[in-house]
Amino acid sequence: SPLLRPLNDSETRRSLSAEEDEGFLAFGGACCGVADDFRRRAPFCAAALALSLCEFHIFRQFGLFMALATLFSTVALGALIQKQTDARIGLSEYLLMNSCAGVAHALLGAQPLLVLRPTGPITAIVQKLSDLADRFGLDFFEYLGATGVCVSGLMLLVAATELSRHIRRLTPFTHEIFACFVCSIYVHDGVADVVDRFHTGGSDTDGRSIFATNLALLTLAVAWGLHGAHGWRAL
Repeated sequence: SPLLRPLNDSETRRSLSAEEDEGFLAFGGACCGVADDFRRRAPFCAAALALSLCEFHIFRQFGLFMALATLFSTVALGALIQKQTDARIGLSEYLLMNSCAGVAHALLGAQPLLVLRPTGPITAIVQKLSDLADRFGLDFFEYLGATGVCVSGLMLLVAATELSRHIRRLTPFTHEIFACFVCSIYVHDGVADVVDRFHTGGSDTDGRSIFATNLALLTLAVAWGLHGAHGWRAL
């Protein structure tokens, strides 16, 4: 069969070159790249939905993935942001945001099986916006809404002008800076929460504080051990 025959060196190079250039081609004009992306993805939407609904084992695995990868993380981040923003935003808002954003992305992005969920950086940014709103006496919801409008406008500008093509000019150093920023926030918040437990009053403060410290150390030990899991060997 022509589909199963091995490729020679020249065909392999052309195939790899086409895959590397996909998504980095300049089309010219406003939103032409978005239109091309939608044109390439749209024919597979119906097949993807039919496969996920007709194949029971795929649907079951997909549901398990949603529960583990999205629902649990959304609950954890929703509880965290509710505490950090004095209950102005919580789990209900996170679930509503996930639902609306997921439906809109499935309909407009031609990727019906892509699951969206809140992330740590988004939660950290919302927390900092809440702190800034309290510090400068601003209305938090107006400040958050204005930030969302500005970010949406920036994303539309990036999509319309195909600025994402220039991602190939960036190095991993850009990603590492952002990762260091996010990790430092959570390390600071985790250590500060454990330390604050020793300063709160109550008869059972010492026991709960020691228990929280042991959990934090256990979590650190597990994370440190799993850091080298990519080098483990299964006998």
